[in-house]
Amino acid sequence: MSESIDLTRAHRADSAREALGDDFFGGWTKEDFALFAKYAVTDAEVRPSSVTDFLGVKTDVEFVPWAKHFAGQRLAAPPIPDDSIRAEAIEYFAVLHAFDTAPSRARFTLAELGASFGPWICTAGVVARRLGFQKIRLIAVEASQFMHRLIRTHLENNDLRSELLPGLYAKVLCGAVWVDESTLYFPKVTSAMNNGFQASSGSVDTDCVGRTVESVPVQGMTLPRILGDEEQIDLLHIDIHGAEAQVVPKAIDLLNARVRRLLLGTHSRYIDGLMMKIFHEAGWVLLRERPTKFTFVPALGGLDGMTTRDGGQYWINPRLQPAT
Repeated sequence: MSESIDLTRAHRADSAREALGDDFFGGWTKEDFALFAKYAVTDAEVRPSSVTDFLGVKTDVEFVPWAKHFAGQRLAAPPIPDDSIRAEAIEYFAVLHAFDTAPSRARFTLAELGASFGPWICTAGVVARRLGFQKIRLIAVEASQFMHRLIRTHLENNDLRSELLPGLYAKVLCGAVWVDESTLYFPKVTSAMNNGFQASSGSVDTDCVGRTVESVPVQGMTLPRILGDEEQIDLLHIDIHGAEAQVVPKAIDLLNARVRRLLLGTHSRYIDGLMMKIFHEAGWVLLRERPTKFTFVPALGGLDGMTTRDGGQYWINPRLQPAT
């Protein structure tokens, strides 16, 4: 190699990659720091069995067993590049941006599809309560019966109960988001260490990443059924492990008409591009994006199974934004 080659920039890029790890591709900007600081709290209650985040949300460490060393602690730092527990900055940005651009304090509605233990409906409920929203409407759908049972507990642990908050309405459904209401199959979940992966049309004994699983039947649920008569959704959070490739194209007219903002988890490079094409052509605006990372493993067959880090896209729907 020639000694005249200047590798300073290459070394700087390599250092950044080491420091940021899987978040090297972003999903956040320096502009987001001020937004996070605006909504941060400094006097949140701390409980021995929970970890409390910068917004004051308390998560029982049994729901995130890999983070038990944080029990009884308050993580005051903003979640950049992530929260050190379960989520990346782009997801927090989407929730806080939705509040920051809400047209009024009359009503806030968040729907979380592929909800796990309901972290985002809970975050929305805590923030909306603190901001004084008159009506708070939360919708969660989760395919795993084990994780579904934790959602109500998570809400209760954060005092999100209708008897304490009369304007609160929470709809928690057990099912798999799909294009119809057929019976699907989902890996049986017995521990919060593994909340399943993909629903499938038939019972399988190996999932898309090659793990041995036991499939159990689960009800398929369409977006019209899930959203019911909700006129507008302030933020729709979708994390359905590959099913977005089938669900989103079929539901784009409904999304155009009723969803103000959308945070979408993507689960393959193909889905990254497909979602870009669909929402761009439908006139949506992409505010933040983090592409999927994958390692090519031909033996796995499907692209979803090759994904080593899920992607994320945050879109806003200009049709439903308040007038400026």
